[in-house]
Amino acid sequence: MTEKKSGLHQLFEAAILESRFPRQSSGLFRPSEASAIEQTKAGPIVRGGCARKTWLRLKGVKPTNSGILGHQMQRMNVGKEVENSVIEDCKKSGLYVANNVVFRVEMDGVPIAGEIDAVLRTAPCSGEKYCMECKSVYGYYAQKEIFGKFLKMGKEPGKPKDSHLMQLALYLNHYSRLPKDDPGYLAFGALFICDRGDGHFGVFDVWLEPDTMILGEGEEITTHRIFYSSEVLGVLRTACPWTVEDILSRYRGVQDLLSGDAPPPKDFLREYNAEQIEQRHEIGMISDSAYKKWKSSHGPRGKGKEKLGDWNCQRLYCPYSDFCWGEPE
Repeated sequence: MTEKKSGLHQLFEAAILESRFPRQSSGLFRPSEASAIEQTKAGPIVRGGCARKTWLRLKGVKPTNSGILGHQMQRMNVGKEVENSVIEDCKKSGLYVANNVVFRVEMDGVPIAGEIDAVLRTAPCSGEKYCMECKSVYGYYAQKEIFGKFLKMGKEPGKPKDSHLMQLALYLNHYSRLPKDDPGYLAFGALFICDRGDGHFGVFDVWLEPDTMILGEGEEITTHRIFYSSEVLGVLRTACPWTVEDILSRYRGVQDLLSGDAPPPKDFLREYNAEQIEQRHEIGMISDSAYKKWKSSHGPRGKGKEKLGDWNCQRLYCPYSDFCWGEPE
């Protein structure tokens, strides 16, 4: 029998590329692209999304390595199924208020457009309203980061992904600051995180608190700090090292560059040098096991093939990876 070839893989990727790009160039920022800079012992580290990737999308630049888009879409589809299942359970329990709520707001001159997964109540058919974002994750390292010692994965409590916290914080920056008698008022937010591999899930409550600083001579500035906790996962009240205002400042940085042809500097690295690896290992950005594997590879008997870098810049995750770094050798 003659070998048959469907070509489905290539056709599927081509169809997705045709439908998804070029993307919007109207200047609307996405909550999922939020980012902020954290000052660490290793120097300033970008948390959350990549500003350069946002700039490229808004400028309508075609991805340089589009082959990953089909895989990204499939991950999104699986995540959407998890979200739909959670929302259906909320409907059955009487907690449901609405889902897929359109979010289109201008914050301090930054136009932001997104969609809130769901609005729920704290008790069946009553109680305070709050917004819920449903996120799916996968794999050992994701579980260790998010669930931590709750699943006996290390000694540290879990924490949500920075990008998830930032996205929810932007929604709260609008809805939790409305008057309490406003129909749109949402008291706080919740992150429902599920591992799509084995079904483990956890919930983090998220809220904002204003922090006013006196600058002198009666001048003051108010920022909005982001907090989270999880009673079941054993995570106590924890403050994020960045504020809502830090996030908006990053958006404005991209906004200022949209009128020109020069993109923002690279926020992440496809490959760290030795010094960067040592620094990031010291602050916990690189796990002990990954560090030991790299150290062994670059030791006297190693072949030096082991590489470490930010996942954000890897070709599997970023469609603009080759735009920034060229094709890997």
